[in-house]
Amino acid sequence: MRAIWAASAALLGAGALTSCLPAADAAVEPDFGFGVVPSTVAPGERIALRVDRNACQGEATVSSAVFDAVTIPRWQSWATADVDWHTEPGAVYDVHFDCEESRGTVRLSVAGGRGAHHPDHPGHHVRHP
Repeated sequence: MRAIWAASAALLGAGALTSCLPAADAAVEPDFGFGVVPSTVAPGERIALRVDRNACQGEATVSSAVFDAVTIPRWQSWATADVDWHTEPGAVYDVHFDCEESRGTVRLSVAGGRGAHHPDHPGHHVRHP
């Protein structure tokens, strides 16, 4: 009887912990093996595009209205993209992953402000005090 009580308490505790996780984390690590980190960015910031190689064993193409299409070769599990300066702060955009074996969409939210890249010099970082 004591073992049943202990097992029930452990399951309830685990359930309470998972229900406390923010919903944004679900967008970063979706079940289908694709992710965007961070899931909320400012215009001009760089994001990482992640592919779980258990879900996608071939080449992956990642596209969105807010950055140029990116190809992740089969031997890599991530790539980067720079979010356009013209994205609308407060908007949510879809990021589409297309792999030989699977497809999926992740949401990317745009916060207010500007990122670390200057729009006239996209390859140079601006140091902020």
